[in-house]
Amino acid sequence: MVQKIIDSEISNELKKSYLTYAMSVIVSRALPDVRDGLKPVQRRILYSMYELGLTKGAKTKKCARIVGDVMGKYHPHGDSAIYGALVRLAQNFSMRYTLIEGQGNFGSIDGDPPAAMRYTEAKLEGITTNFLDDINKETVDFIPSYDNTNQEPVLLPTKIPNVLLNGSSGIAVGMATNILPYNLTEIMTCLIYIIDEPSANLDDLEKIIKGPDFPTGGTILGNKGIRDTHMTGKGAITVRANAEFTDNEIIITEIPYLVNKSDVILKIASLVREKKIDGISSIRDESDKKGMRIYIKTSKGADPEFVFKHLCKLTELQTTLYANTLALINNQPKLFSLREMLEEFIKFRQLIVLNRTKFLLKKAQERKHIVDGLIIAVNNIDIVIDLVKKAKQIEEAKQNLKTKFSLSNIQVDNILAMQLRRLTALEQNELKNEQTELNQKIKDCQEAIVSPEKILYIIKKEFREILEKFGDKRKTQITVEESQDVDDEDLIKDKGCLITLSYNQFIKRRDVATQQRRGGVGSRSFSSTADDFVETIIKANTKDLLLFFTDHGKIFWQKAYKIQEMGRNARGSSVRNLFNLSEGEKITKILISPKIVNDDDFVLFATENGKVKLTALSEYSNPRSSGLIAINLRKKDKVVDVFVVNPKQSVFLATKLGKLNKFLVDEVRAVGRSAIGVIGIDLKKNDKVVSAGIANPNETILTITEFGYGKRTPVESYSLTHRAGVGVININITNKTGQVIKAHCVRSENNLIIVTTRGMIINTSLDQISIIGRNTQGVRLIKLKENDKVVDCTVF
Repeated sequence: MVQKIIDSEISNELKKSYLTYAMSVIVSRALPDVRDGLKPVQRRILYSMYELGLTKGAKTKKCARIVGDVMGKYHPHGDSAIYGALVRLAQNFSMRYTLIEGQGNFGSIDGDPPAAMRYTEAKLEGITTNFLDDINKETVDFIPSYDNTNQEPVLLPTKIPNVLLNGSSGIAVGMATNILPYNLTEIMTCLIYIIDEPSANLDDLEKIIKGPDFPTGGTILGNKGIRDTHMTGKGAITVRANAEFTDNEIIITEIPYLVNKSDVILKIASLVREKKIDGISSIRDESDKKGMRIYIKTSKGADPEFVFKHLCKLTELQTTLYANTLALINNQPKLFSLREMLEEFIKFRQLIVLNRTKFLLKKAQERKHIVDGLIIAVNNIDIVIDLVKKAKQIEEAKQNLKTKFSLSNIQVDNILAMQLRRLTALEQNELKNEQTELNQKIKDCQEAIVSPEKILYIIKKEFREILEKFGDKRKTQITVEESQDVDDEDLIKDKGCLITLSYNQFIKRRDVATQQRRGGVGSRSFSSTADDFVETIIKANTKDLLLFFTDHGKIFWQKAYKIQEMGRNARGSSVRNLFNLSEGEKITKILISPKIVNDDDFVLFATENGKVKLTALSEYSNPRSSGLIAINLRKKDKVVDVFVVNPKQSVFLATKLGKLNKFLVDEVRAVGRSAIGVIGIDLKKNDKVVSAGIANPNETILTITEFGYGKRTPVESYSLTHRAGVGVININITNKTGQVIKAHCVRSENNLIIVTTRGMIINTSLDQISIIGRNTQGVRLIKLKENDKVVDCTVF
């Protein structure tokens, strides 16, 4: 055999061949046509089932029979691919409106595979008749099948916009599509609206079409992704599972589209086993034919809504679907907006109805031609009979009739085939009535063909019929809350906590200790050692932003929940795990940052040496991992208190030897971050400032000493002096009381937490502490063990 070899550059041949392959995948496999919303394999399955007579009222047939018919006539590919496409068209968790009614095991939302095709049966759903009603009315073009033995439709003349109702997904070469499903009621209503209001904009359309509507329900978070998809054809839409909550239960009733229920349950169980999520004691699948029900029992004290929110981050209970409305139009891929897809479908329906009308006109004219001939024959029946009787052959009879009555061959054939019963008066009247009806039908068709308005009227009528028959309610809810990435803070329950900092700079977080009355021994909150003890304790909420001030005059920022939670006997973790501290640098003060910073919010610093500095809080609004300079300190001085004030307030400085100076904030000039500050109190030798705070009217000054004594004194009992004054007596210091440790401005409803060097803690209500004068030693607040002292206290 003679071979002909053509030399070709391999790069050119690869380009040419790959382009051919790519176009074949794009046009003939992966992308749906925007007009009927079907891929070739889906179209061939539906058409083949229609040819087999598997309509809604018929009995089901084995899927193996259907697959064999499709493969043998139209789709020369593997039977598993055809069966897979058929199965998906019957799955109510994959399709918003199933096109095939399956009988048997067609898979499940748990990812179970369908039964083999030899066991399952199928037929077309009722809604699918709207795809094929007009297939034999010359509405669409037909092309030869792969082996030229059959004809297959290029498109199905569907009356419903399947591309929007059921969506589509597919990966081609260099492109992919992911069209999300919508609600039939909304889509059909919007199509009618566009026909009536051609100038309607997207805002008008979105009043009708709320957004995608998934077969599995769920809730779409926010409208931004929907708007982007409708406007550009691309958008990210976040869908969250729906759940019901009780005191200790989460019942999940709907999950996001295309999510495997079984995988979600296994993932939750895995998270619980690996201790990546707390608050779940048990989980089970209680789903049945009535619907989905994933039952989760939460642990005692856990918040079910909080646990669910955590699950949404760690599992597919919340997922983002990326819409990419790429479809074919005239065998060319195009990215469609919502309006473009609706308009293309209306154009398609106009063409289909026009072609159908032309077909009906042709058929009506052909039938009228026959009926006209029959009426002529009936009206002249004696002559017709005589001519037929005298003819020697049938051809002679035909010619005689044609000549006598000017009839066509078709008319003559129908006259000769006419039965004797047509000669009755009743049959004659029926022929005349049929002639009248045909004349009207021809007139209507002719008018419709030349009138686009009448075509649109017919289309609207069909849309309304479909709407009435198949319209349903939305399954997917839409919230106005915009979807946001769920970060760690979203998963944190905002609750009270204690932040403790030890002398050796170990920090931890734990729940607020159980309150204990004044005079109690207390409970251990810190595992003290010979060289370490609790130095600072504050009460905060887990989502509070904490400001950390160091003895070097720097400031650092950290959320309370990022401080590791530990048990009461745990030592804590080093603050160096949180902040980039220089060698020898220590945290000396922790402050809770206000939620909102106003222009008249300032930070007041007080140092041991009696200095005060006022700086706008806004100057500390740009956190840096390396920290910022908060105040410049002289040698042997350090920050003892920092708090937020406004110029109209008065503040106090309390010293370890029992002095207190109260003055107005506006006596302190505001300066920059790196300033040193000015004198706040004139200190005696060996004295130092231990506390500072806002002196609120109608409140009391609580003073605590190192040996566990304390008292409350009304703020009004302290004279308002001036900055840099020596102050007045705050408490009578004795050997029994020891020096002052802390002073706070408090209310009666506040609670007090006292911490000792040995890690003991007492929590007491302040209304149990007597209000007495300034020049007194106070009362015993805590029973101290030998060699134990009060090291710190906090009020909340």
